[in-house]
Amino acid sequence: MSVLNPDGLGVVHAPSVILATGGLGHLYGVTTNPDGSTGDGVALALRAGVAVSDLEFIQFHPTMLFGGLAGGRRPLVTEAIRGEGATLVDAQGVSVMAGVHPMGDLAPRDVVAAAIDARLKATGDPCVYLDARGIADFESRFPTVTAACQAVGVDPVRQPIPVVPGAHYSCGGVVTDVCGRTELPGLFAAGEVARTGMHGANRLASNSLLEGLVVGGRAGRAAAAHAAAVGPSYAKPIELTSYSAVERRELQRAMTRDASVVRDAVGLQRLLDTLSAATGRPVENRADVEDAALTLTARAVAAAALARDESRGCHTRPTTRTPHPNRRKAVWFGWPTTRSACTSRLWRRCADDCGGIVGLRPGRSSRRDTTRPGRGFTLRTGCDHVGNRAGRSGDDRVAGDPGTGVIAGVDIALLVLEEVLDGEYRVLDRVDDGARLQPALRCWCSRRRPAVC
Repeated sequence: MSVLNPDGLGVVHAPSVILATGGLGHLYGVTTNPDGSTGDGVALALRAGVAVSDLEFIQFHPTMLFGGLAGGRRPLVTEAIRGEGATLVDAQGVSVMAGVHPMGDLAPRDVVAAAIDARLKATGDPCVYLDARGIADFESRFPTVTAACQAVGVDPVRQPIPVVPGAHYSCGGVVTDVCGRTELPGLFAAGEVARTGMHGANRLASNSLLEGLVVGGRAGRAAAAHAAAVGPSYAKPIELTSYSAVERRELQRAMTRDASVVRDAVGLQRLLDTLSAATGRPVENRADVEDAALTLTARAVAAAALARDESRGCHTRPTTRTPHPNRRKAVWFGWPTTRSACTSRLWRRCADDCGGIVGLRPGRSSRRDTTRPGRGFTLRTGCDHVGNRAGRSGDDRVAGDPGTGVIAGVDIALLVLEEVLDGEYRVLDRVDDGARLQPALRCWCSRRRPAVC
């Protein structure tokens, strides 16, 4: 594990390391992610010879507040506002979502983001607008959004709110099991940096919170046990390190242009050419570390997106708007080194096609289905339900009317039940993630009253 202090860059040999570096939103000029979400964990895993996967599946929130041309983190304009009747229009007042989806402005995030992206490309405008002027008592009901709008000179009660899609969440990352273990002994990952497979190709809202709570706790316990078994760590100086990097603003412009909401082969190849021109430079400070991580992670994202020549989940290609039935496979990357477990199950899938620091290429596809994380306990959780104006996650009314939402979070909920109930439950009904909401399913646990799940 590398560390940076006033004396320079050094390394600590730790028996257990947990990657909890968050997302990679700062690959793009506009993101909801905090500073520091620069793909460090993905880059560290690749350099350590650990597999990463599904990096092409990056969610873009459709309505980030547009406050000018400056990049960086921006606040969300919550979907609840559209749930209350606000509509998306362009600069001429023409509806963005009319004729795009049966649910109109309440369509899923990826659909709305793609529609906004298409309208912006057609008009050349920098943003579209969320017209919420018809919502009564807006300031008291949405104080956070009101304050954010006022900070950029917009009065949401009297003016449409300028919005753009922004990078929000990475469904892929460092490949782990449900205890946060990677294929490299002693290396764990949890949170957005990890790819457990629970989110498939398109995360449903709030499931990442449950995943972080469950897998994060398990990773911590597993890492502590591994460290205790291995023994103490030590520190030593590190030789001057040099990594290839593209200037950050240039990289963000290229990623926003060619690997954003909708990607095509021409743009992705142009992006890879730009990233391949990165020059080596010594790593002397935090900015250098982050720029190198951004460049390496961007190359992996671009290569994965180019390899997936279909639309699936939150990865959209303009010429193939529907998933191809024969391409329900994951794109893996590997980074073979003298320390990597090249005979492991994951490495056998990608070893023949692995790239290096100069030429990163997608590995062989695994047989893992990227749109359905697997089997498990089936129950209802809070779901991606912008069409439901009454309920919130955990509210008895969250389902709304039958058919207004979808089942979500099956596998994550199973992990929660295993942690809380210690296996003392039995399944009475079963449906799949993505099924339409129905009257609540039920599960039973032996020491508690019947629980509506």
